[in-house]
Parts: sequence; C-alpha cells; structure tokens
Amino acid sequence: MKENKQSLKIILTEPTTKDNTKSVGCWFIENTLQRAGYNVEYQFFEDGIDFESGDLYLFSVLSVRDYFHIQRIAHKKKDKIWIAGGHVTNNPYILLHWFDLICVGEGEEWILKAMRAFEVKEGKKEPFLKLMSGIEGSLTLENRYKPIKKLFIQDISINNAYLNKSYSNGHSDSWYIETARGCKSKCAYCELGWTTPYRENTEKKVFESIETVKQSDNHNVKVFAPDDFSVTPYERYIERIVEEGLNTKFGSMRLDRIMKVDKKHRKNFMYRLGIDGLSERVRDIVGKRIFDSEIVRIITIMAEEGFVNFKFFFIFSYSFENEYDFYAFETLIHNLRESLAHLKRPIFLRLKFTPFVPQELTPMENFEPYYSQEMKDRIDNWFLSQKMSKRLSGNLVIINDGVMEKKNYYAQAYLHRASFEDVQPQMLNNENQFALIHAPKLLKLPKVTNLVYTHLDKSVRDKFYQKMLNKIKDSNDKEELTDYHSQLKNSLNDLQDNI
Repeated sequence: MKENKQSLKIILTEPTTKDNTKSVGCWFIENTLQRAGYNVEYQFFEDGIDFESGDLYLFSVLSVRDYFHIQRIAHKKKDKIWIAGGHVTNNPYILLHWFDLICVGEGEEWILKAMRAFEVKEGKKEPFLKLMSGIEGSLTLENRYKPIKKLFIQDISINNAYLNKSYSNGHSDSWYIETARGCKSKCAYCELGWTTPYRENTEKKVFESIETVKQSDNHNVKVFAPDDFSVTPYERYIERIVEEGLNTKFGSMRLDRIMKVDKKHRKNFMYRLGIDGLSERVRDIVGKRIFDSEIVRIITIMAEEGFVNFKFFFIFSYSFENEYDFYAFETLIHNLRESLAHLKRPIFLRLKFTPFVPQELTPMENFEPYYSQEMKDRIDNWFLSQKMSKRLSGNLVIINDGVMEKKNYYAQAYLHRASFEDVQPQMLNNENQFALIHAPKLLKLPKVTNLVYTHLDKSVRDKFYQKMLNKIKDSNDKEELTDYHSQLKNSLNDLQDNI
C-alpha cells in the first residue's frame, strides 16, 4: 500500500465516445478527490486506458449504451479494483458483471468513504469489498440480494463551477454552475422527480461561481438544473450574468413557468420545451398538465418579443396512445402555425420524438416496453408532408431532429430493466446483434424486482400508478372524448385535402 494520498494513483474515465465525455457528474467526483488531496488522472476511454500503473480505477457510467464499451475492455481487468457509479444506478445490477463495487446514487460523499476504506484495508481487494458491502449506497456481489438505498447529498453547494472542455462538434467550451438537483414535478415517466429529492444550491455559492467565470478567460456559462426555470432565484442569476457581460444558454424549461420570469437571453437562443405527450389526454395521464392552447399562446408571445428558435421534445409510443392523440399533435402544430402567420420573420421549430422507455423507480416502471411502428410511420409521413407542402411552409420552419429506431429502442429498454442473472456479458460483444437478436427475446422474461429504494416510499409510486390506470380507463370510456377525436380527425382530413 502506498504511504500517502499523492502516491496513490487513481485513474478516472467515462466508457463512451470522446464527444460524450467530461460530464458534470464525473467532474464532481474528480474535483472532490482532488480537493481531498488525492492524485486523480482522467483518461479518455477512446484513447485507451492505462491498466497497469493505476492503483484504483473509477468509471463514470452515464448511459446503458456504455455497457457495450465496457464489455470491450472487460478482459483487461486482471486484479485491480474497478469501481462504477453514475446515472445508470437506478438499476445497477448489470454493472456487477464488470465492477467490484458500485456507488448507487450521488457519489461526492460516498467516494471519500470508499477512499478511507481503501486506505484502512491497505488496498487489499477482498477486505476492502467486505468493508464497503456494509456501507450505505454500496453494491457488491456479496450484498446484491439485499435492499440498497440510493444516495443523495444534502448540500449541493459543496461543488464548484466546472469549465467543460467540449469535444463535440458545434459546441464551445463553457462553464457549468449547478443551481438545483432533482425536480419539483412528478411526471410519471421521468426518474428525476422520483429517485432524488429536490435541492437548490445556495445563492451565495452561485454568485461566487458567476464571479469565478467573470475572472476567467472564458465567459460562456450555463446555470443548469433539471428544470432551469423552476429554480427560485433563476431570474436573479440571469440578471447577474447579463450585468457582468457573460454569455449564457440553458437546457430545459416547463411551459407553466417560462412566462413567470423576465427573459433576458439573446433573441437567437433556442428555447427547449419538454411537451412529452402527443395530446392533452396523454399528458394528463402521465401527470404533465400542459394544454395545447397555452403552448400556442406562449410561443406566440415569445416570437412576438423577437425569439426565433424553439425545440419541442415529444415522447410517443405509450401503450395507451392511439391515432387520435396524433391528430391532436397535428392540430397543435397547425394552430401554432396559424398563430404565428402575422410575423414577417421565420420562426424555427425543431421537433424530436423519443419512444417511451419505462424507467426504474418511477410509477411507470412496470409498463411493458412497447415500440409503435405505426406511430413512427405517422411521424415520418407527417415530416414528409411538411417538407413537400408549399402551403405549410409559411414562416414556421419545421426541422426534424430525429426519431429513435426500433432496434435501438429495444436494446435500451431492456438494459434499463435487466437483472444481473438475465444478461451475460458476451451478449454485449456486438451492439447490433444484441439489439436485433437478444433484446427482443430477453424482454419476454418476467421483470425482476429492483431492490434499490429511494427517499420516497414505494407506496407513493403505487398510488400514482393506480391513478394513471383510472385515468386511462376513464379516457377510453368517455363518449365525448371519442366525439371530439372524430371531429378532430375530420377537420385534419379536410385540411390535408385542401393542401
């Protein structure tokens, strides 16, 4: 065992392509260790990892697609200790095929406990893992059949601003300042509101971080949270950034909050809005009460104020979705187009469609993965009609930001819910083969109970789930809803005939 922290070499990596690296969460772990006096070396996975000189290897795993990268280097493990953590730990069990120890949840405080245990046991693998198996938030082969609590830290102000060196084309280097974690909302499909409590950073820390950016050579800054506009002092942060002459963008917003803040962003900023259901009916079922009329009204107001770039995110392929929900989507875009017709400048609207993937530890975790090829075809045909129709071109420019294909969907959907026993590492040697052959078969297996638990009791999720089932039944039984959809379909058919 090395005698001091600096002589102990820790190698940290992210098993993904270089353009997806340097995530904020990974940097928080790196910075936590550095501030504690440890010698941490970040290595790019694509450039090759030095598996000889390190004493300890840390892997930050952001996506289930990273599993295919991990499998490629699994044979290089030998006798060194490999530790994993990251966003995928709502279902961490597959990781046990490659890693000795997994941090379930947020790791800033946990990693220091792990380092102390590593030192106490002088780096000896078995004693170290035995000790860690009894520490909250730690998953090992020894304790994998026991309930395990997902960790969260109380105070997120312990982290500093982060200068991200971008390796992705079209993205410039930028500072990141975390303003909140978790989400106040409880949308049934999203793990952010269910698996971790909502916490805001202190205003003192955020303003100190803004000052750090001001004193640096790079004046690009993003204040980020799962839902930017829901952060209580968000407007004050933007005001300070603008006053200091810094450049800022943001990642996401909720429709019900965007009009409550004074938008001081540049007019070419892209406002991103998660709508997440094709119709009001679907959004009501999943707990996201966004009305089409409000979407049209607010986007129109923003466009009239000079904003020209917008992006809508839609989730499709819910099992309770039907053709009438798509007609509702078509009507939404038609009404938005009509509402913007008086403007002289072009308004750019990017649309991205993602099939619903059941997420662990949410009310929808037990919904069966389902990919509606019929709805995918409707979406593709609609984009084609927008492209070909001169009448629809107008000043609203529709841009297709992509739709996930079926084969990729089933691979990701299965890996989100898979058990340790069901997945054999060799299945992941070839991503295309796994998607086409293994995943469709594996999805037919019974879903294994997830033993990870969160700050919310499971009964809360179960209650929400039952409300969803009642809403699905009610919406299918209501005659007036059927009448409305029939009128909607007829009006859209008339519109298409006149094009």
